Amino acid sequence: MAINIVDIFLAKKKAQGEAAEIMAGAQQALAEATAANEDISDILDYAETAEDRMSAISAEYDDIKADIEGAVDTAAAAIVDTRIATATDELVTGVEVVSDDTASAKKKKIRTRKKNQTTTDTEVVKNYTTTGQNEDGAMTQKAITAAIKAVEDKIPEHSSSGSDISVGDAAPGTLVVVGENGGITAGTTTEDDIIDMQIALGKYDTSNTIGITIDYLNRSVTRLSNIDFNKHSPFGGRKRCTVADDGSIIAFEGELGYVEDGSNGQVMVYQPKFYYRRIPTKTTIINTGTRIDAETIIISSTPQSNLSIHPLFLDTNGNVVDYVLLSAYEGCAYDTSTNTYNLTDTQNVDFSTDLLCSIIGAKPISGTTQLFDLAAATQMASNRGAGWQITNLAFESMNQMLMTVEFSALNIQNAFFKGCTELDTYGATNASCITGSTSSLGSTSGRAPMTTRTKNGSTYTYSEDGKCSISYRGFENPYGNMWRFIGGLQVVNGHASYTNNRTVQTTVTYSLPSSSNWISGFGYDAVLPWAYIPVEADATATSAVPVGDFVYVPASADTTICVIGGSGVAASNAGPFYYDCTSAPTKHSYIYSARLMHIPTANSTIHNNNVVLWKTKVGSDLDD
Repeated sequence: MAINIVDIFLAKKKAQGEAAEIMAGAQQALAEATAANEDISDILDYAETAEDRMSAISAEYDDIKADIEGAVDTAAAAIVDTRIATATDELVTGVEVVSDDTASAKKKKIRTRKKNQTTTDTEVVKNYTTTGQNEDGAMTQKAITAAIKAVEDKIPEHSSSGSDISVGDAAPGTLVVVGENGGITAGTTTEDDIIDMQIALGKYDTSNTIGITIDYLNRSVTRLSNIDFNKHSPFGGRKRCTVADDGSIIAFEGELGYVEDGSNGQVMVYQPKFYYRRIPTKTTIINTGTRIDAETIIISSTPQSNLSIHPLFLDTNGNVVDYVLLSAYEGCAYDTSTNTYNLTDTQNVDFSTDLLCSIIGAKPISGTTQLFDLAAATQMASNRGAGWQITNLAFESMNQMLMTVEFSALNIQNAFFKGCTELDTYGATNASCITGSTSSLGSTSGRAPMTTRTKNGSTYTYSEDGKCSISYRGFENPYGNMWRFIGGLQVVNGHASYTNNRTVQTTVTYSLPSSSNWISGFGYDAVLPWAYIPVEADATATSAVPVGDFVYVPASADTTICVIGGSGVAASNAGPFYYDCTSAPTKHSYIYSARLMHIPTANSTIHNNNVVLWKTKVGSDLDD
């Protein structure tokens, strides 16, 4: 079991290696000096060598300190100063301590040779009051080793994310240090600090990773590296496919048997798993909680040090799955009593038996007059079979991360397309656009060449931005046209409370903004580090910056649900971060709908067969 100890210096690997070599040399010099009392010249040689080495490492420290101080903030530089001072003191002590093996030589004048001169130094006395401890209270290496050994069995094994380390009052992800009294205690440096310093120095290992930094205060988004997104599986590995009710993939887009009308399975998007890290590099405590002022988002298709699997890719047992299937199109109903698809949103759905679907040529299901609320949508999805559910908060986080990283922007409407957001009023009826106008785009991103809409018996066709459906890598209308329910998410007394697909409920400590407005900041809580939930919305934000999306918050402490994305009349308010959290759990509306997704069971036959199919027909063209 490995234990991380930050004792001398942090962030400069070269310095750590050379410091360790020199300390080893100093200890060897002392050992040989003690054993060779009869030959004082050998002692002098070792002292001179140690002194020369100390001078060299001191010069190296100065160079390293200059490099780091130019790249990190004042707090990081202060940490380096402390480590350098500690290391220098220990080196000086190491070369000064020379002891005779007889009691009569305890106080002995010694001579040291320097370049071109000979001097007599003050006598050096070092007493040891207890085994392994110096007279001045400093610990010897032996005592440090003993202290580590004493607590070794108390520290759990280190997970890939580091979140399970906890010693005393050490927060998860915090490195631990050997204290003055020999105990293991919480340090002031976290794993995030290390990564922040590595990013600032340009030394972070970005092998097979994609990322951005976001500065919300200065309204900027910066890529960590330039890559071809089509070659990385979280993006280029997405592929439309038809899926049977048991979760088996029938055919991928372009293959024989791939049809989108529902006659050969539901039209879904194969989304490969990915690992992530979201690092708030600057935060501010406001009256509603912790607001993120700057952050770094890192995504990788393969496991990386300090990255965690995105929570969307965990099955009901908490095991990692290789993919999730997302609905290519907004949901409609399948009538099990007549074995027909409800293509016109007729308000006669039997929620206990009918199925939520994803096909082309349908008006999305709504609650214009029928009680199609969050519970009904959840039931209709589960009616299809094991693994089927509506899109939830983990899905929204995944969608938000991928779009933000790929477009290097938060205001996706400006970076991509407006979507179906500038239609005229619905008139208290479901007047949404018909699904499937992006069918010709396949699994790519873009705007439909033409979109059809029906309203009050009339049909309208559009070709302009703002009235045409859009698709993000096979997922039609990621925002606009119809609000979609967020599965598992409620707002209780102003705080977001999420229940995942393993029925584990988590409530964040920060609260929603005090009033509805443009989003100016997202909250942060380690219990849901991947969630993008607004914590602030005020006059400093607009429809363009820093996020460009709006949030509606409840006016009371009542329990409410959340919908996301916006309807066909949302205009500039719409986007992947556009929340409405004002509705009662039983609310149904002509502009509220829902979408399917399927999470397989890890290592099941269906899961493994689908992975083999994808790797053979899609994944072979990817770099990862």
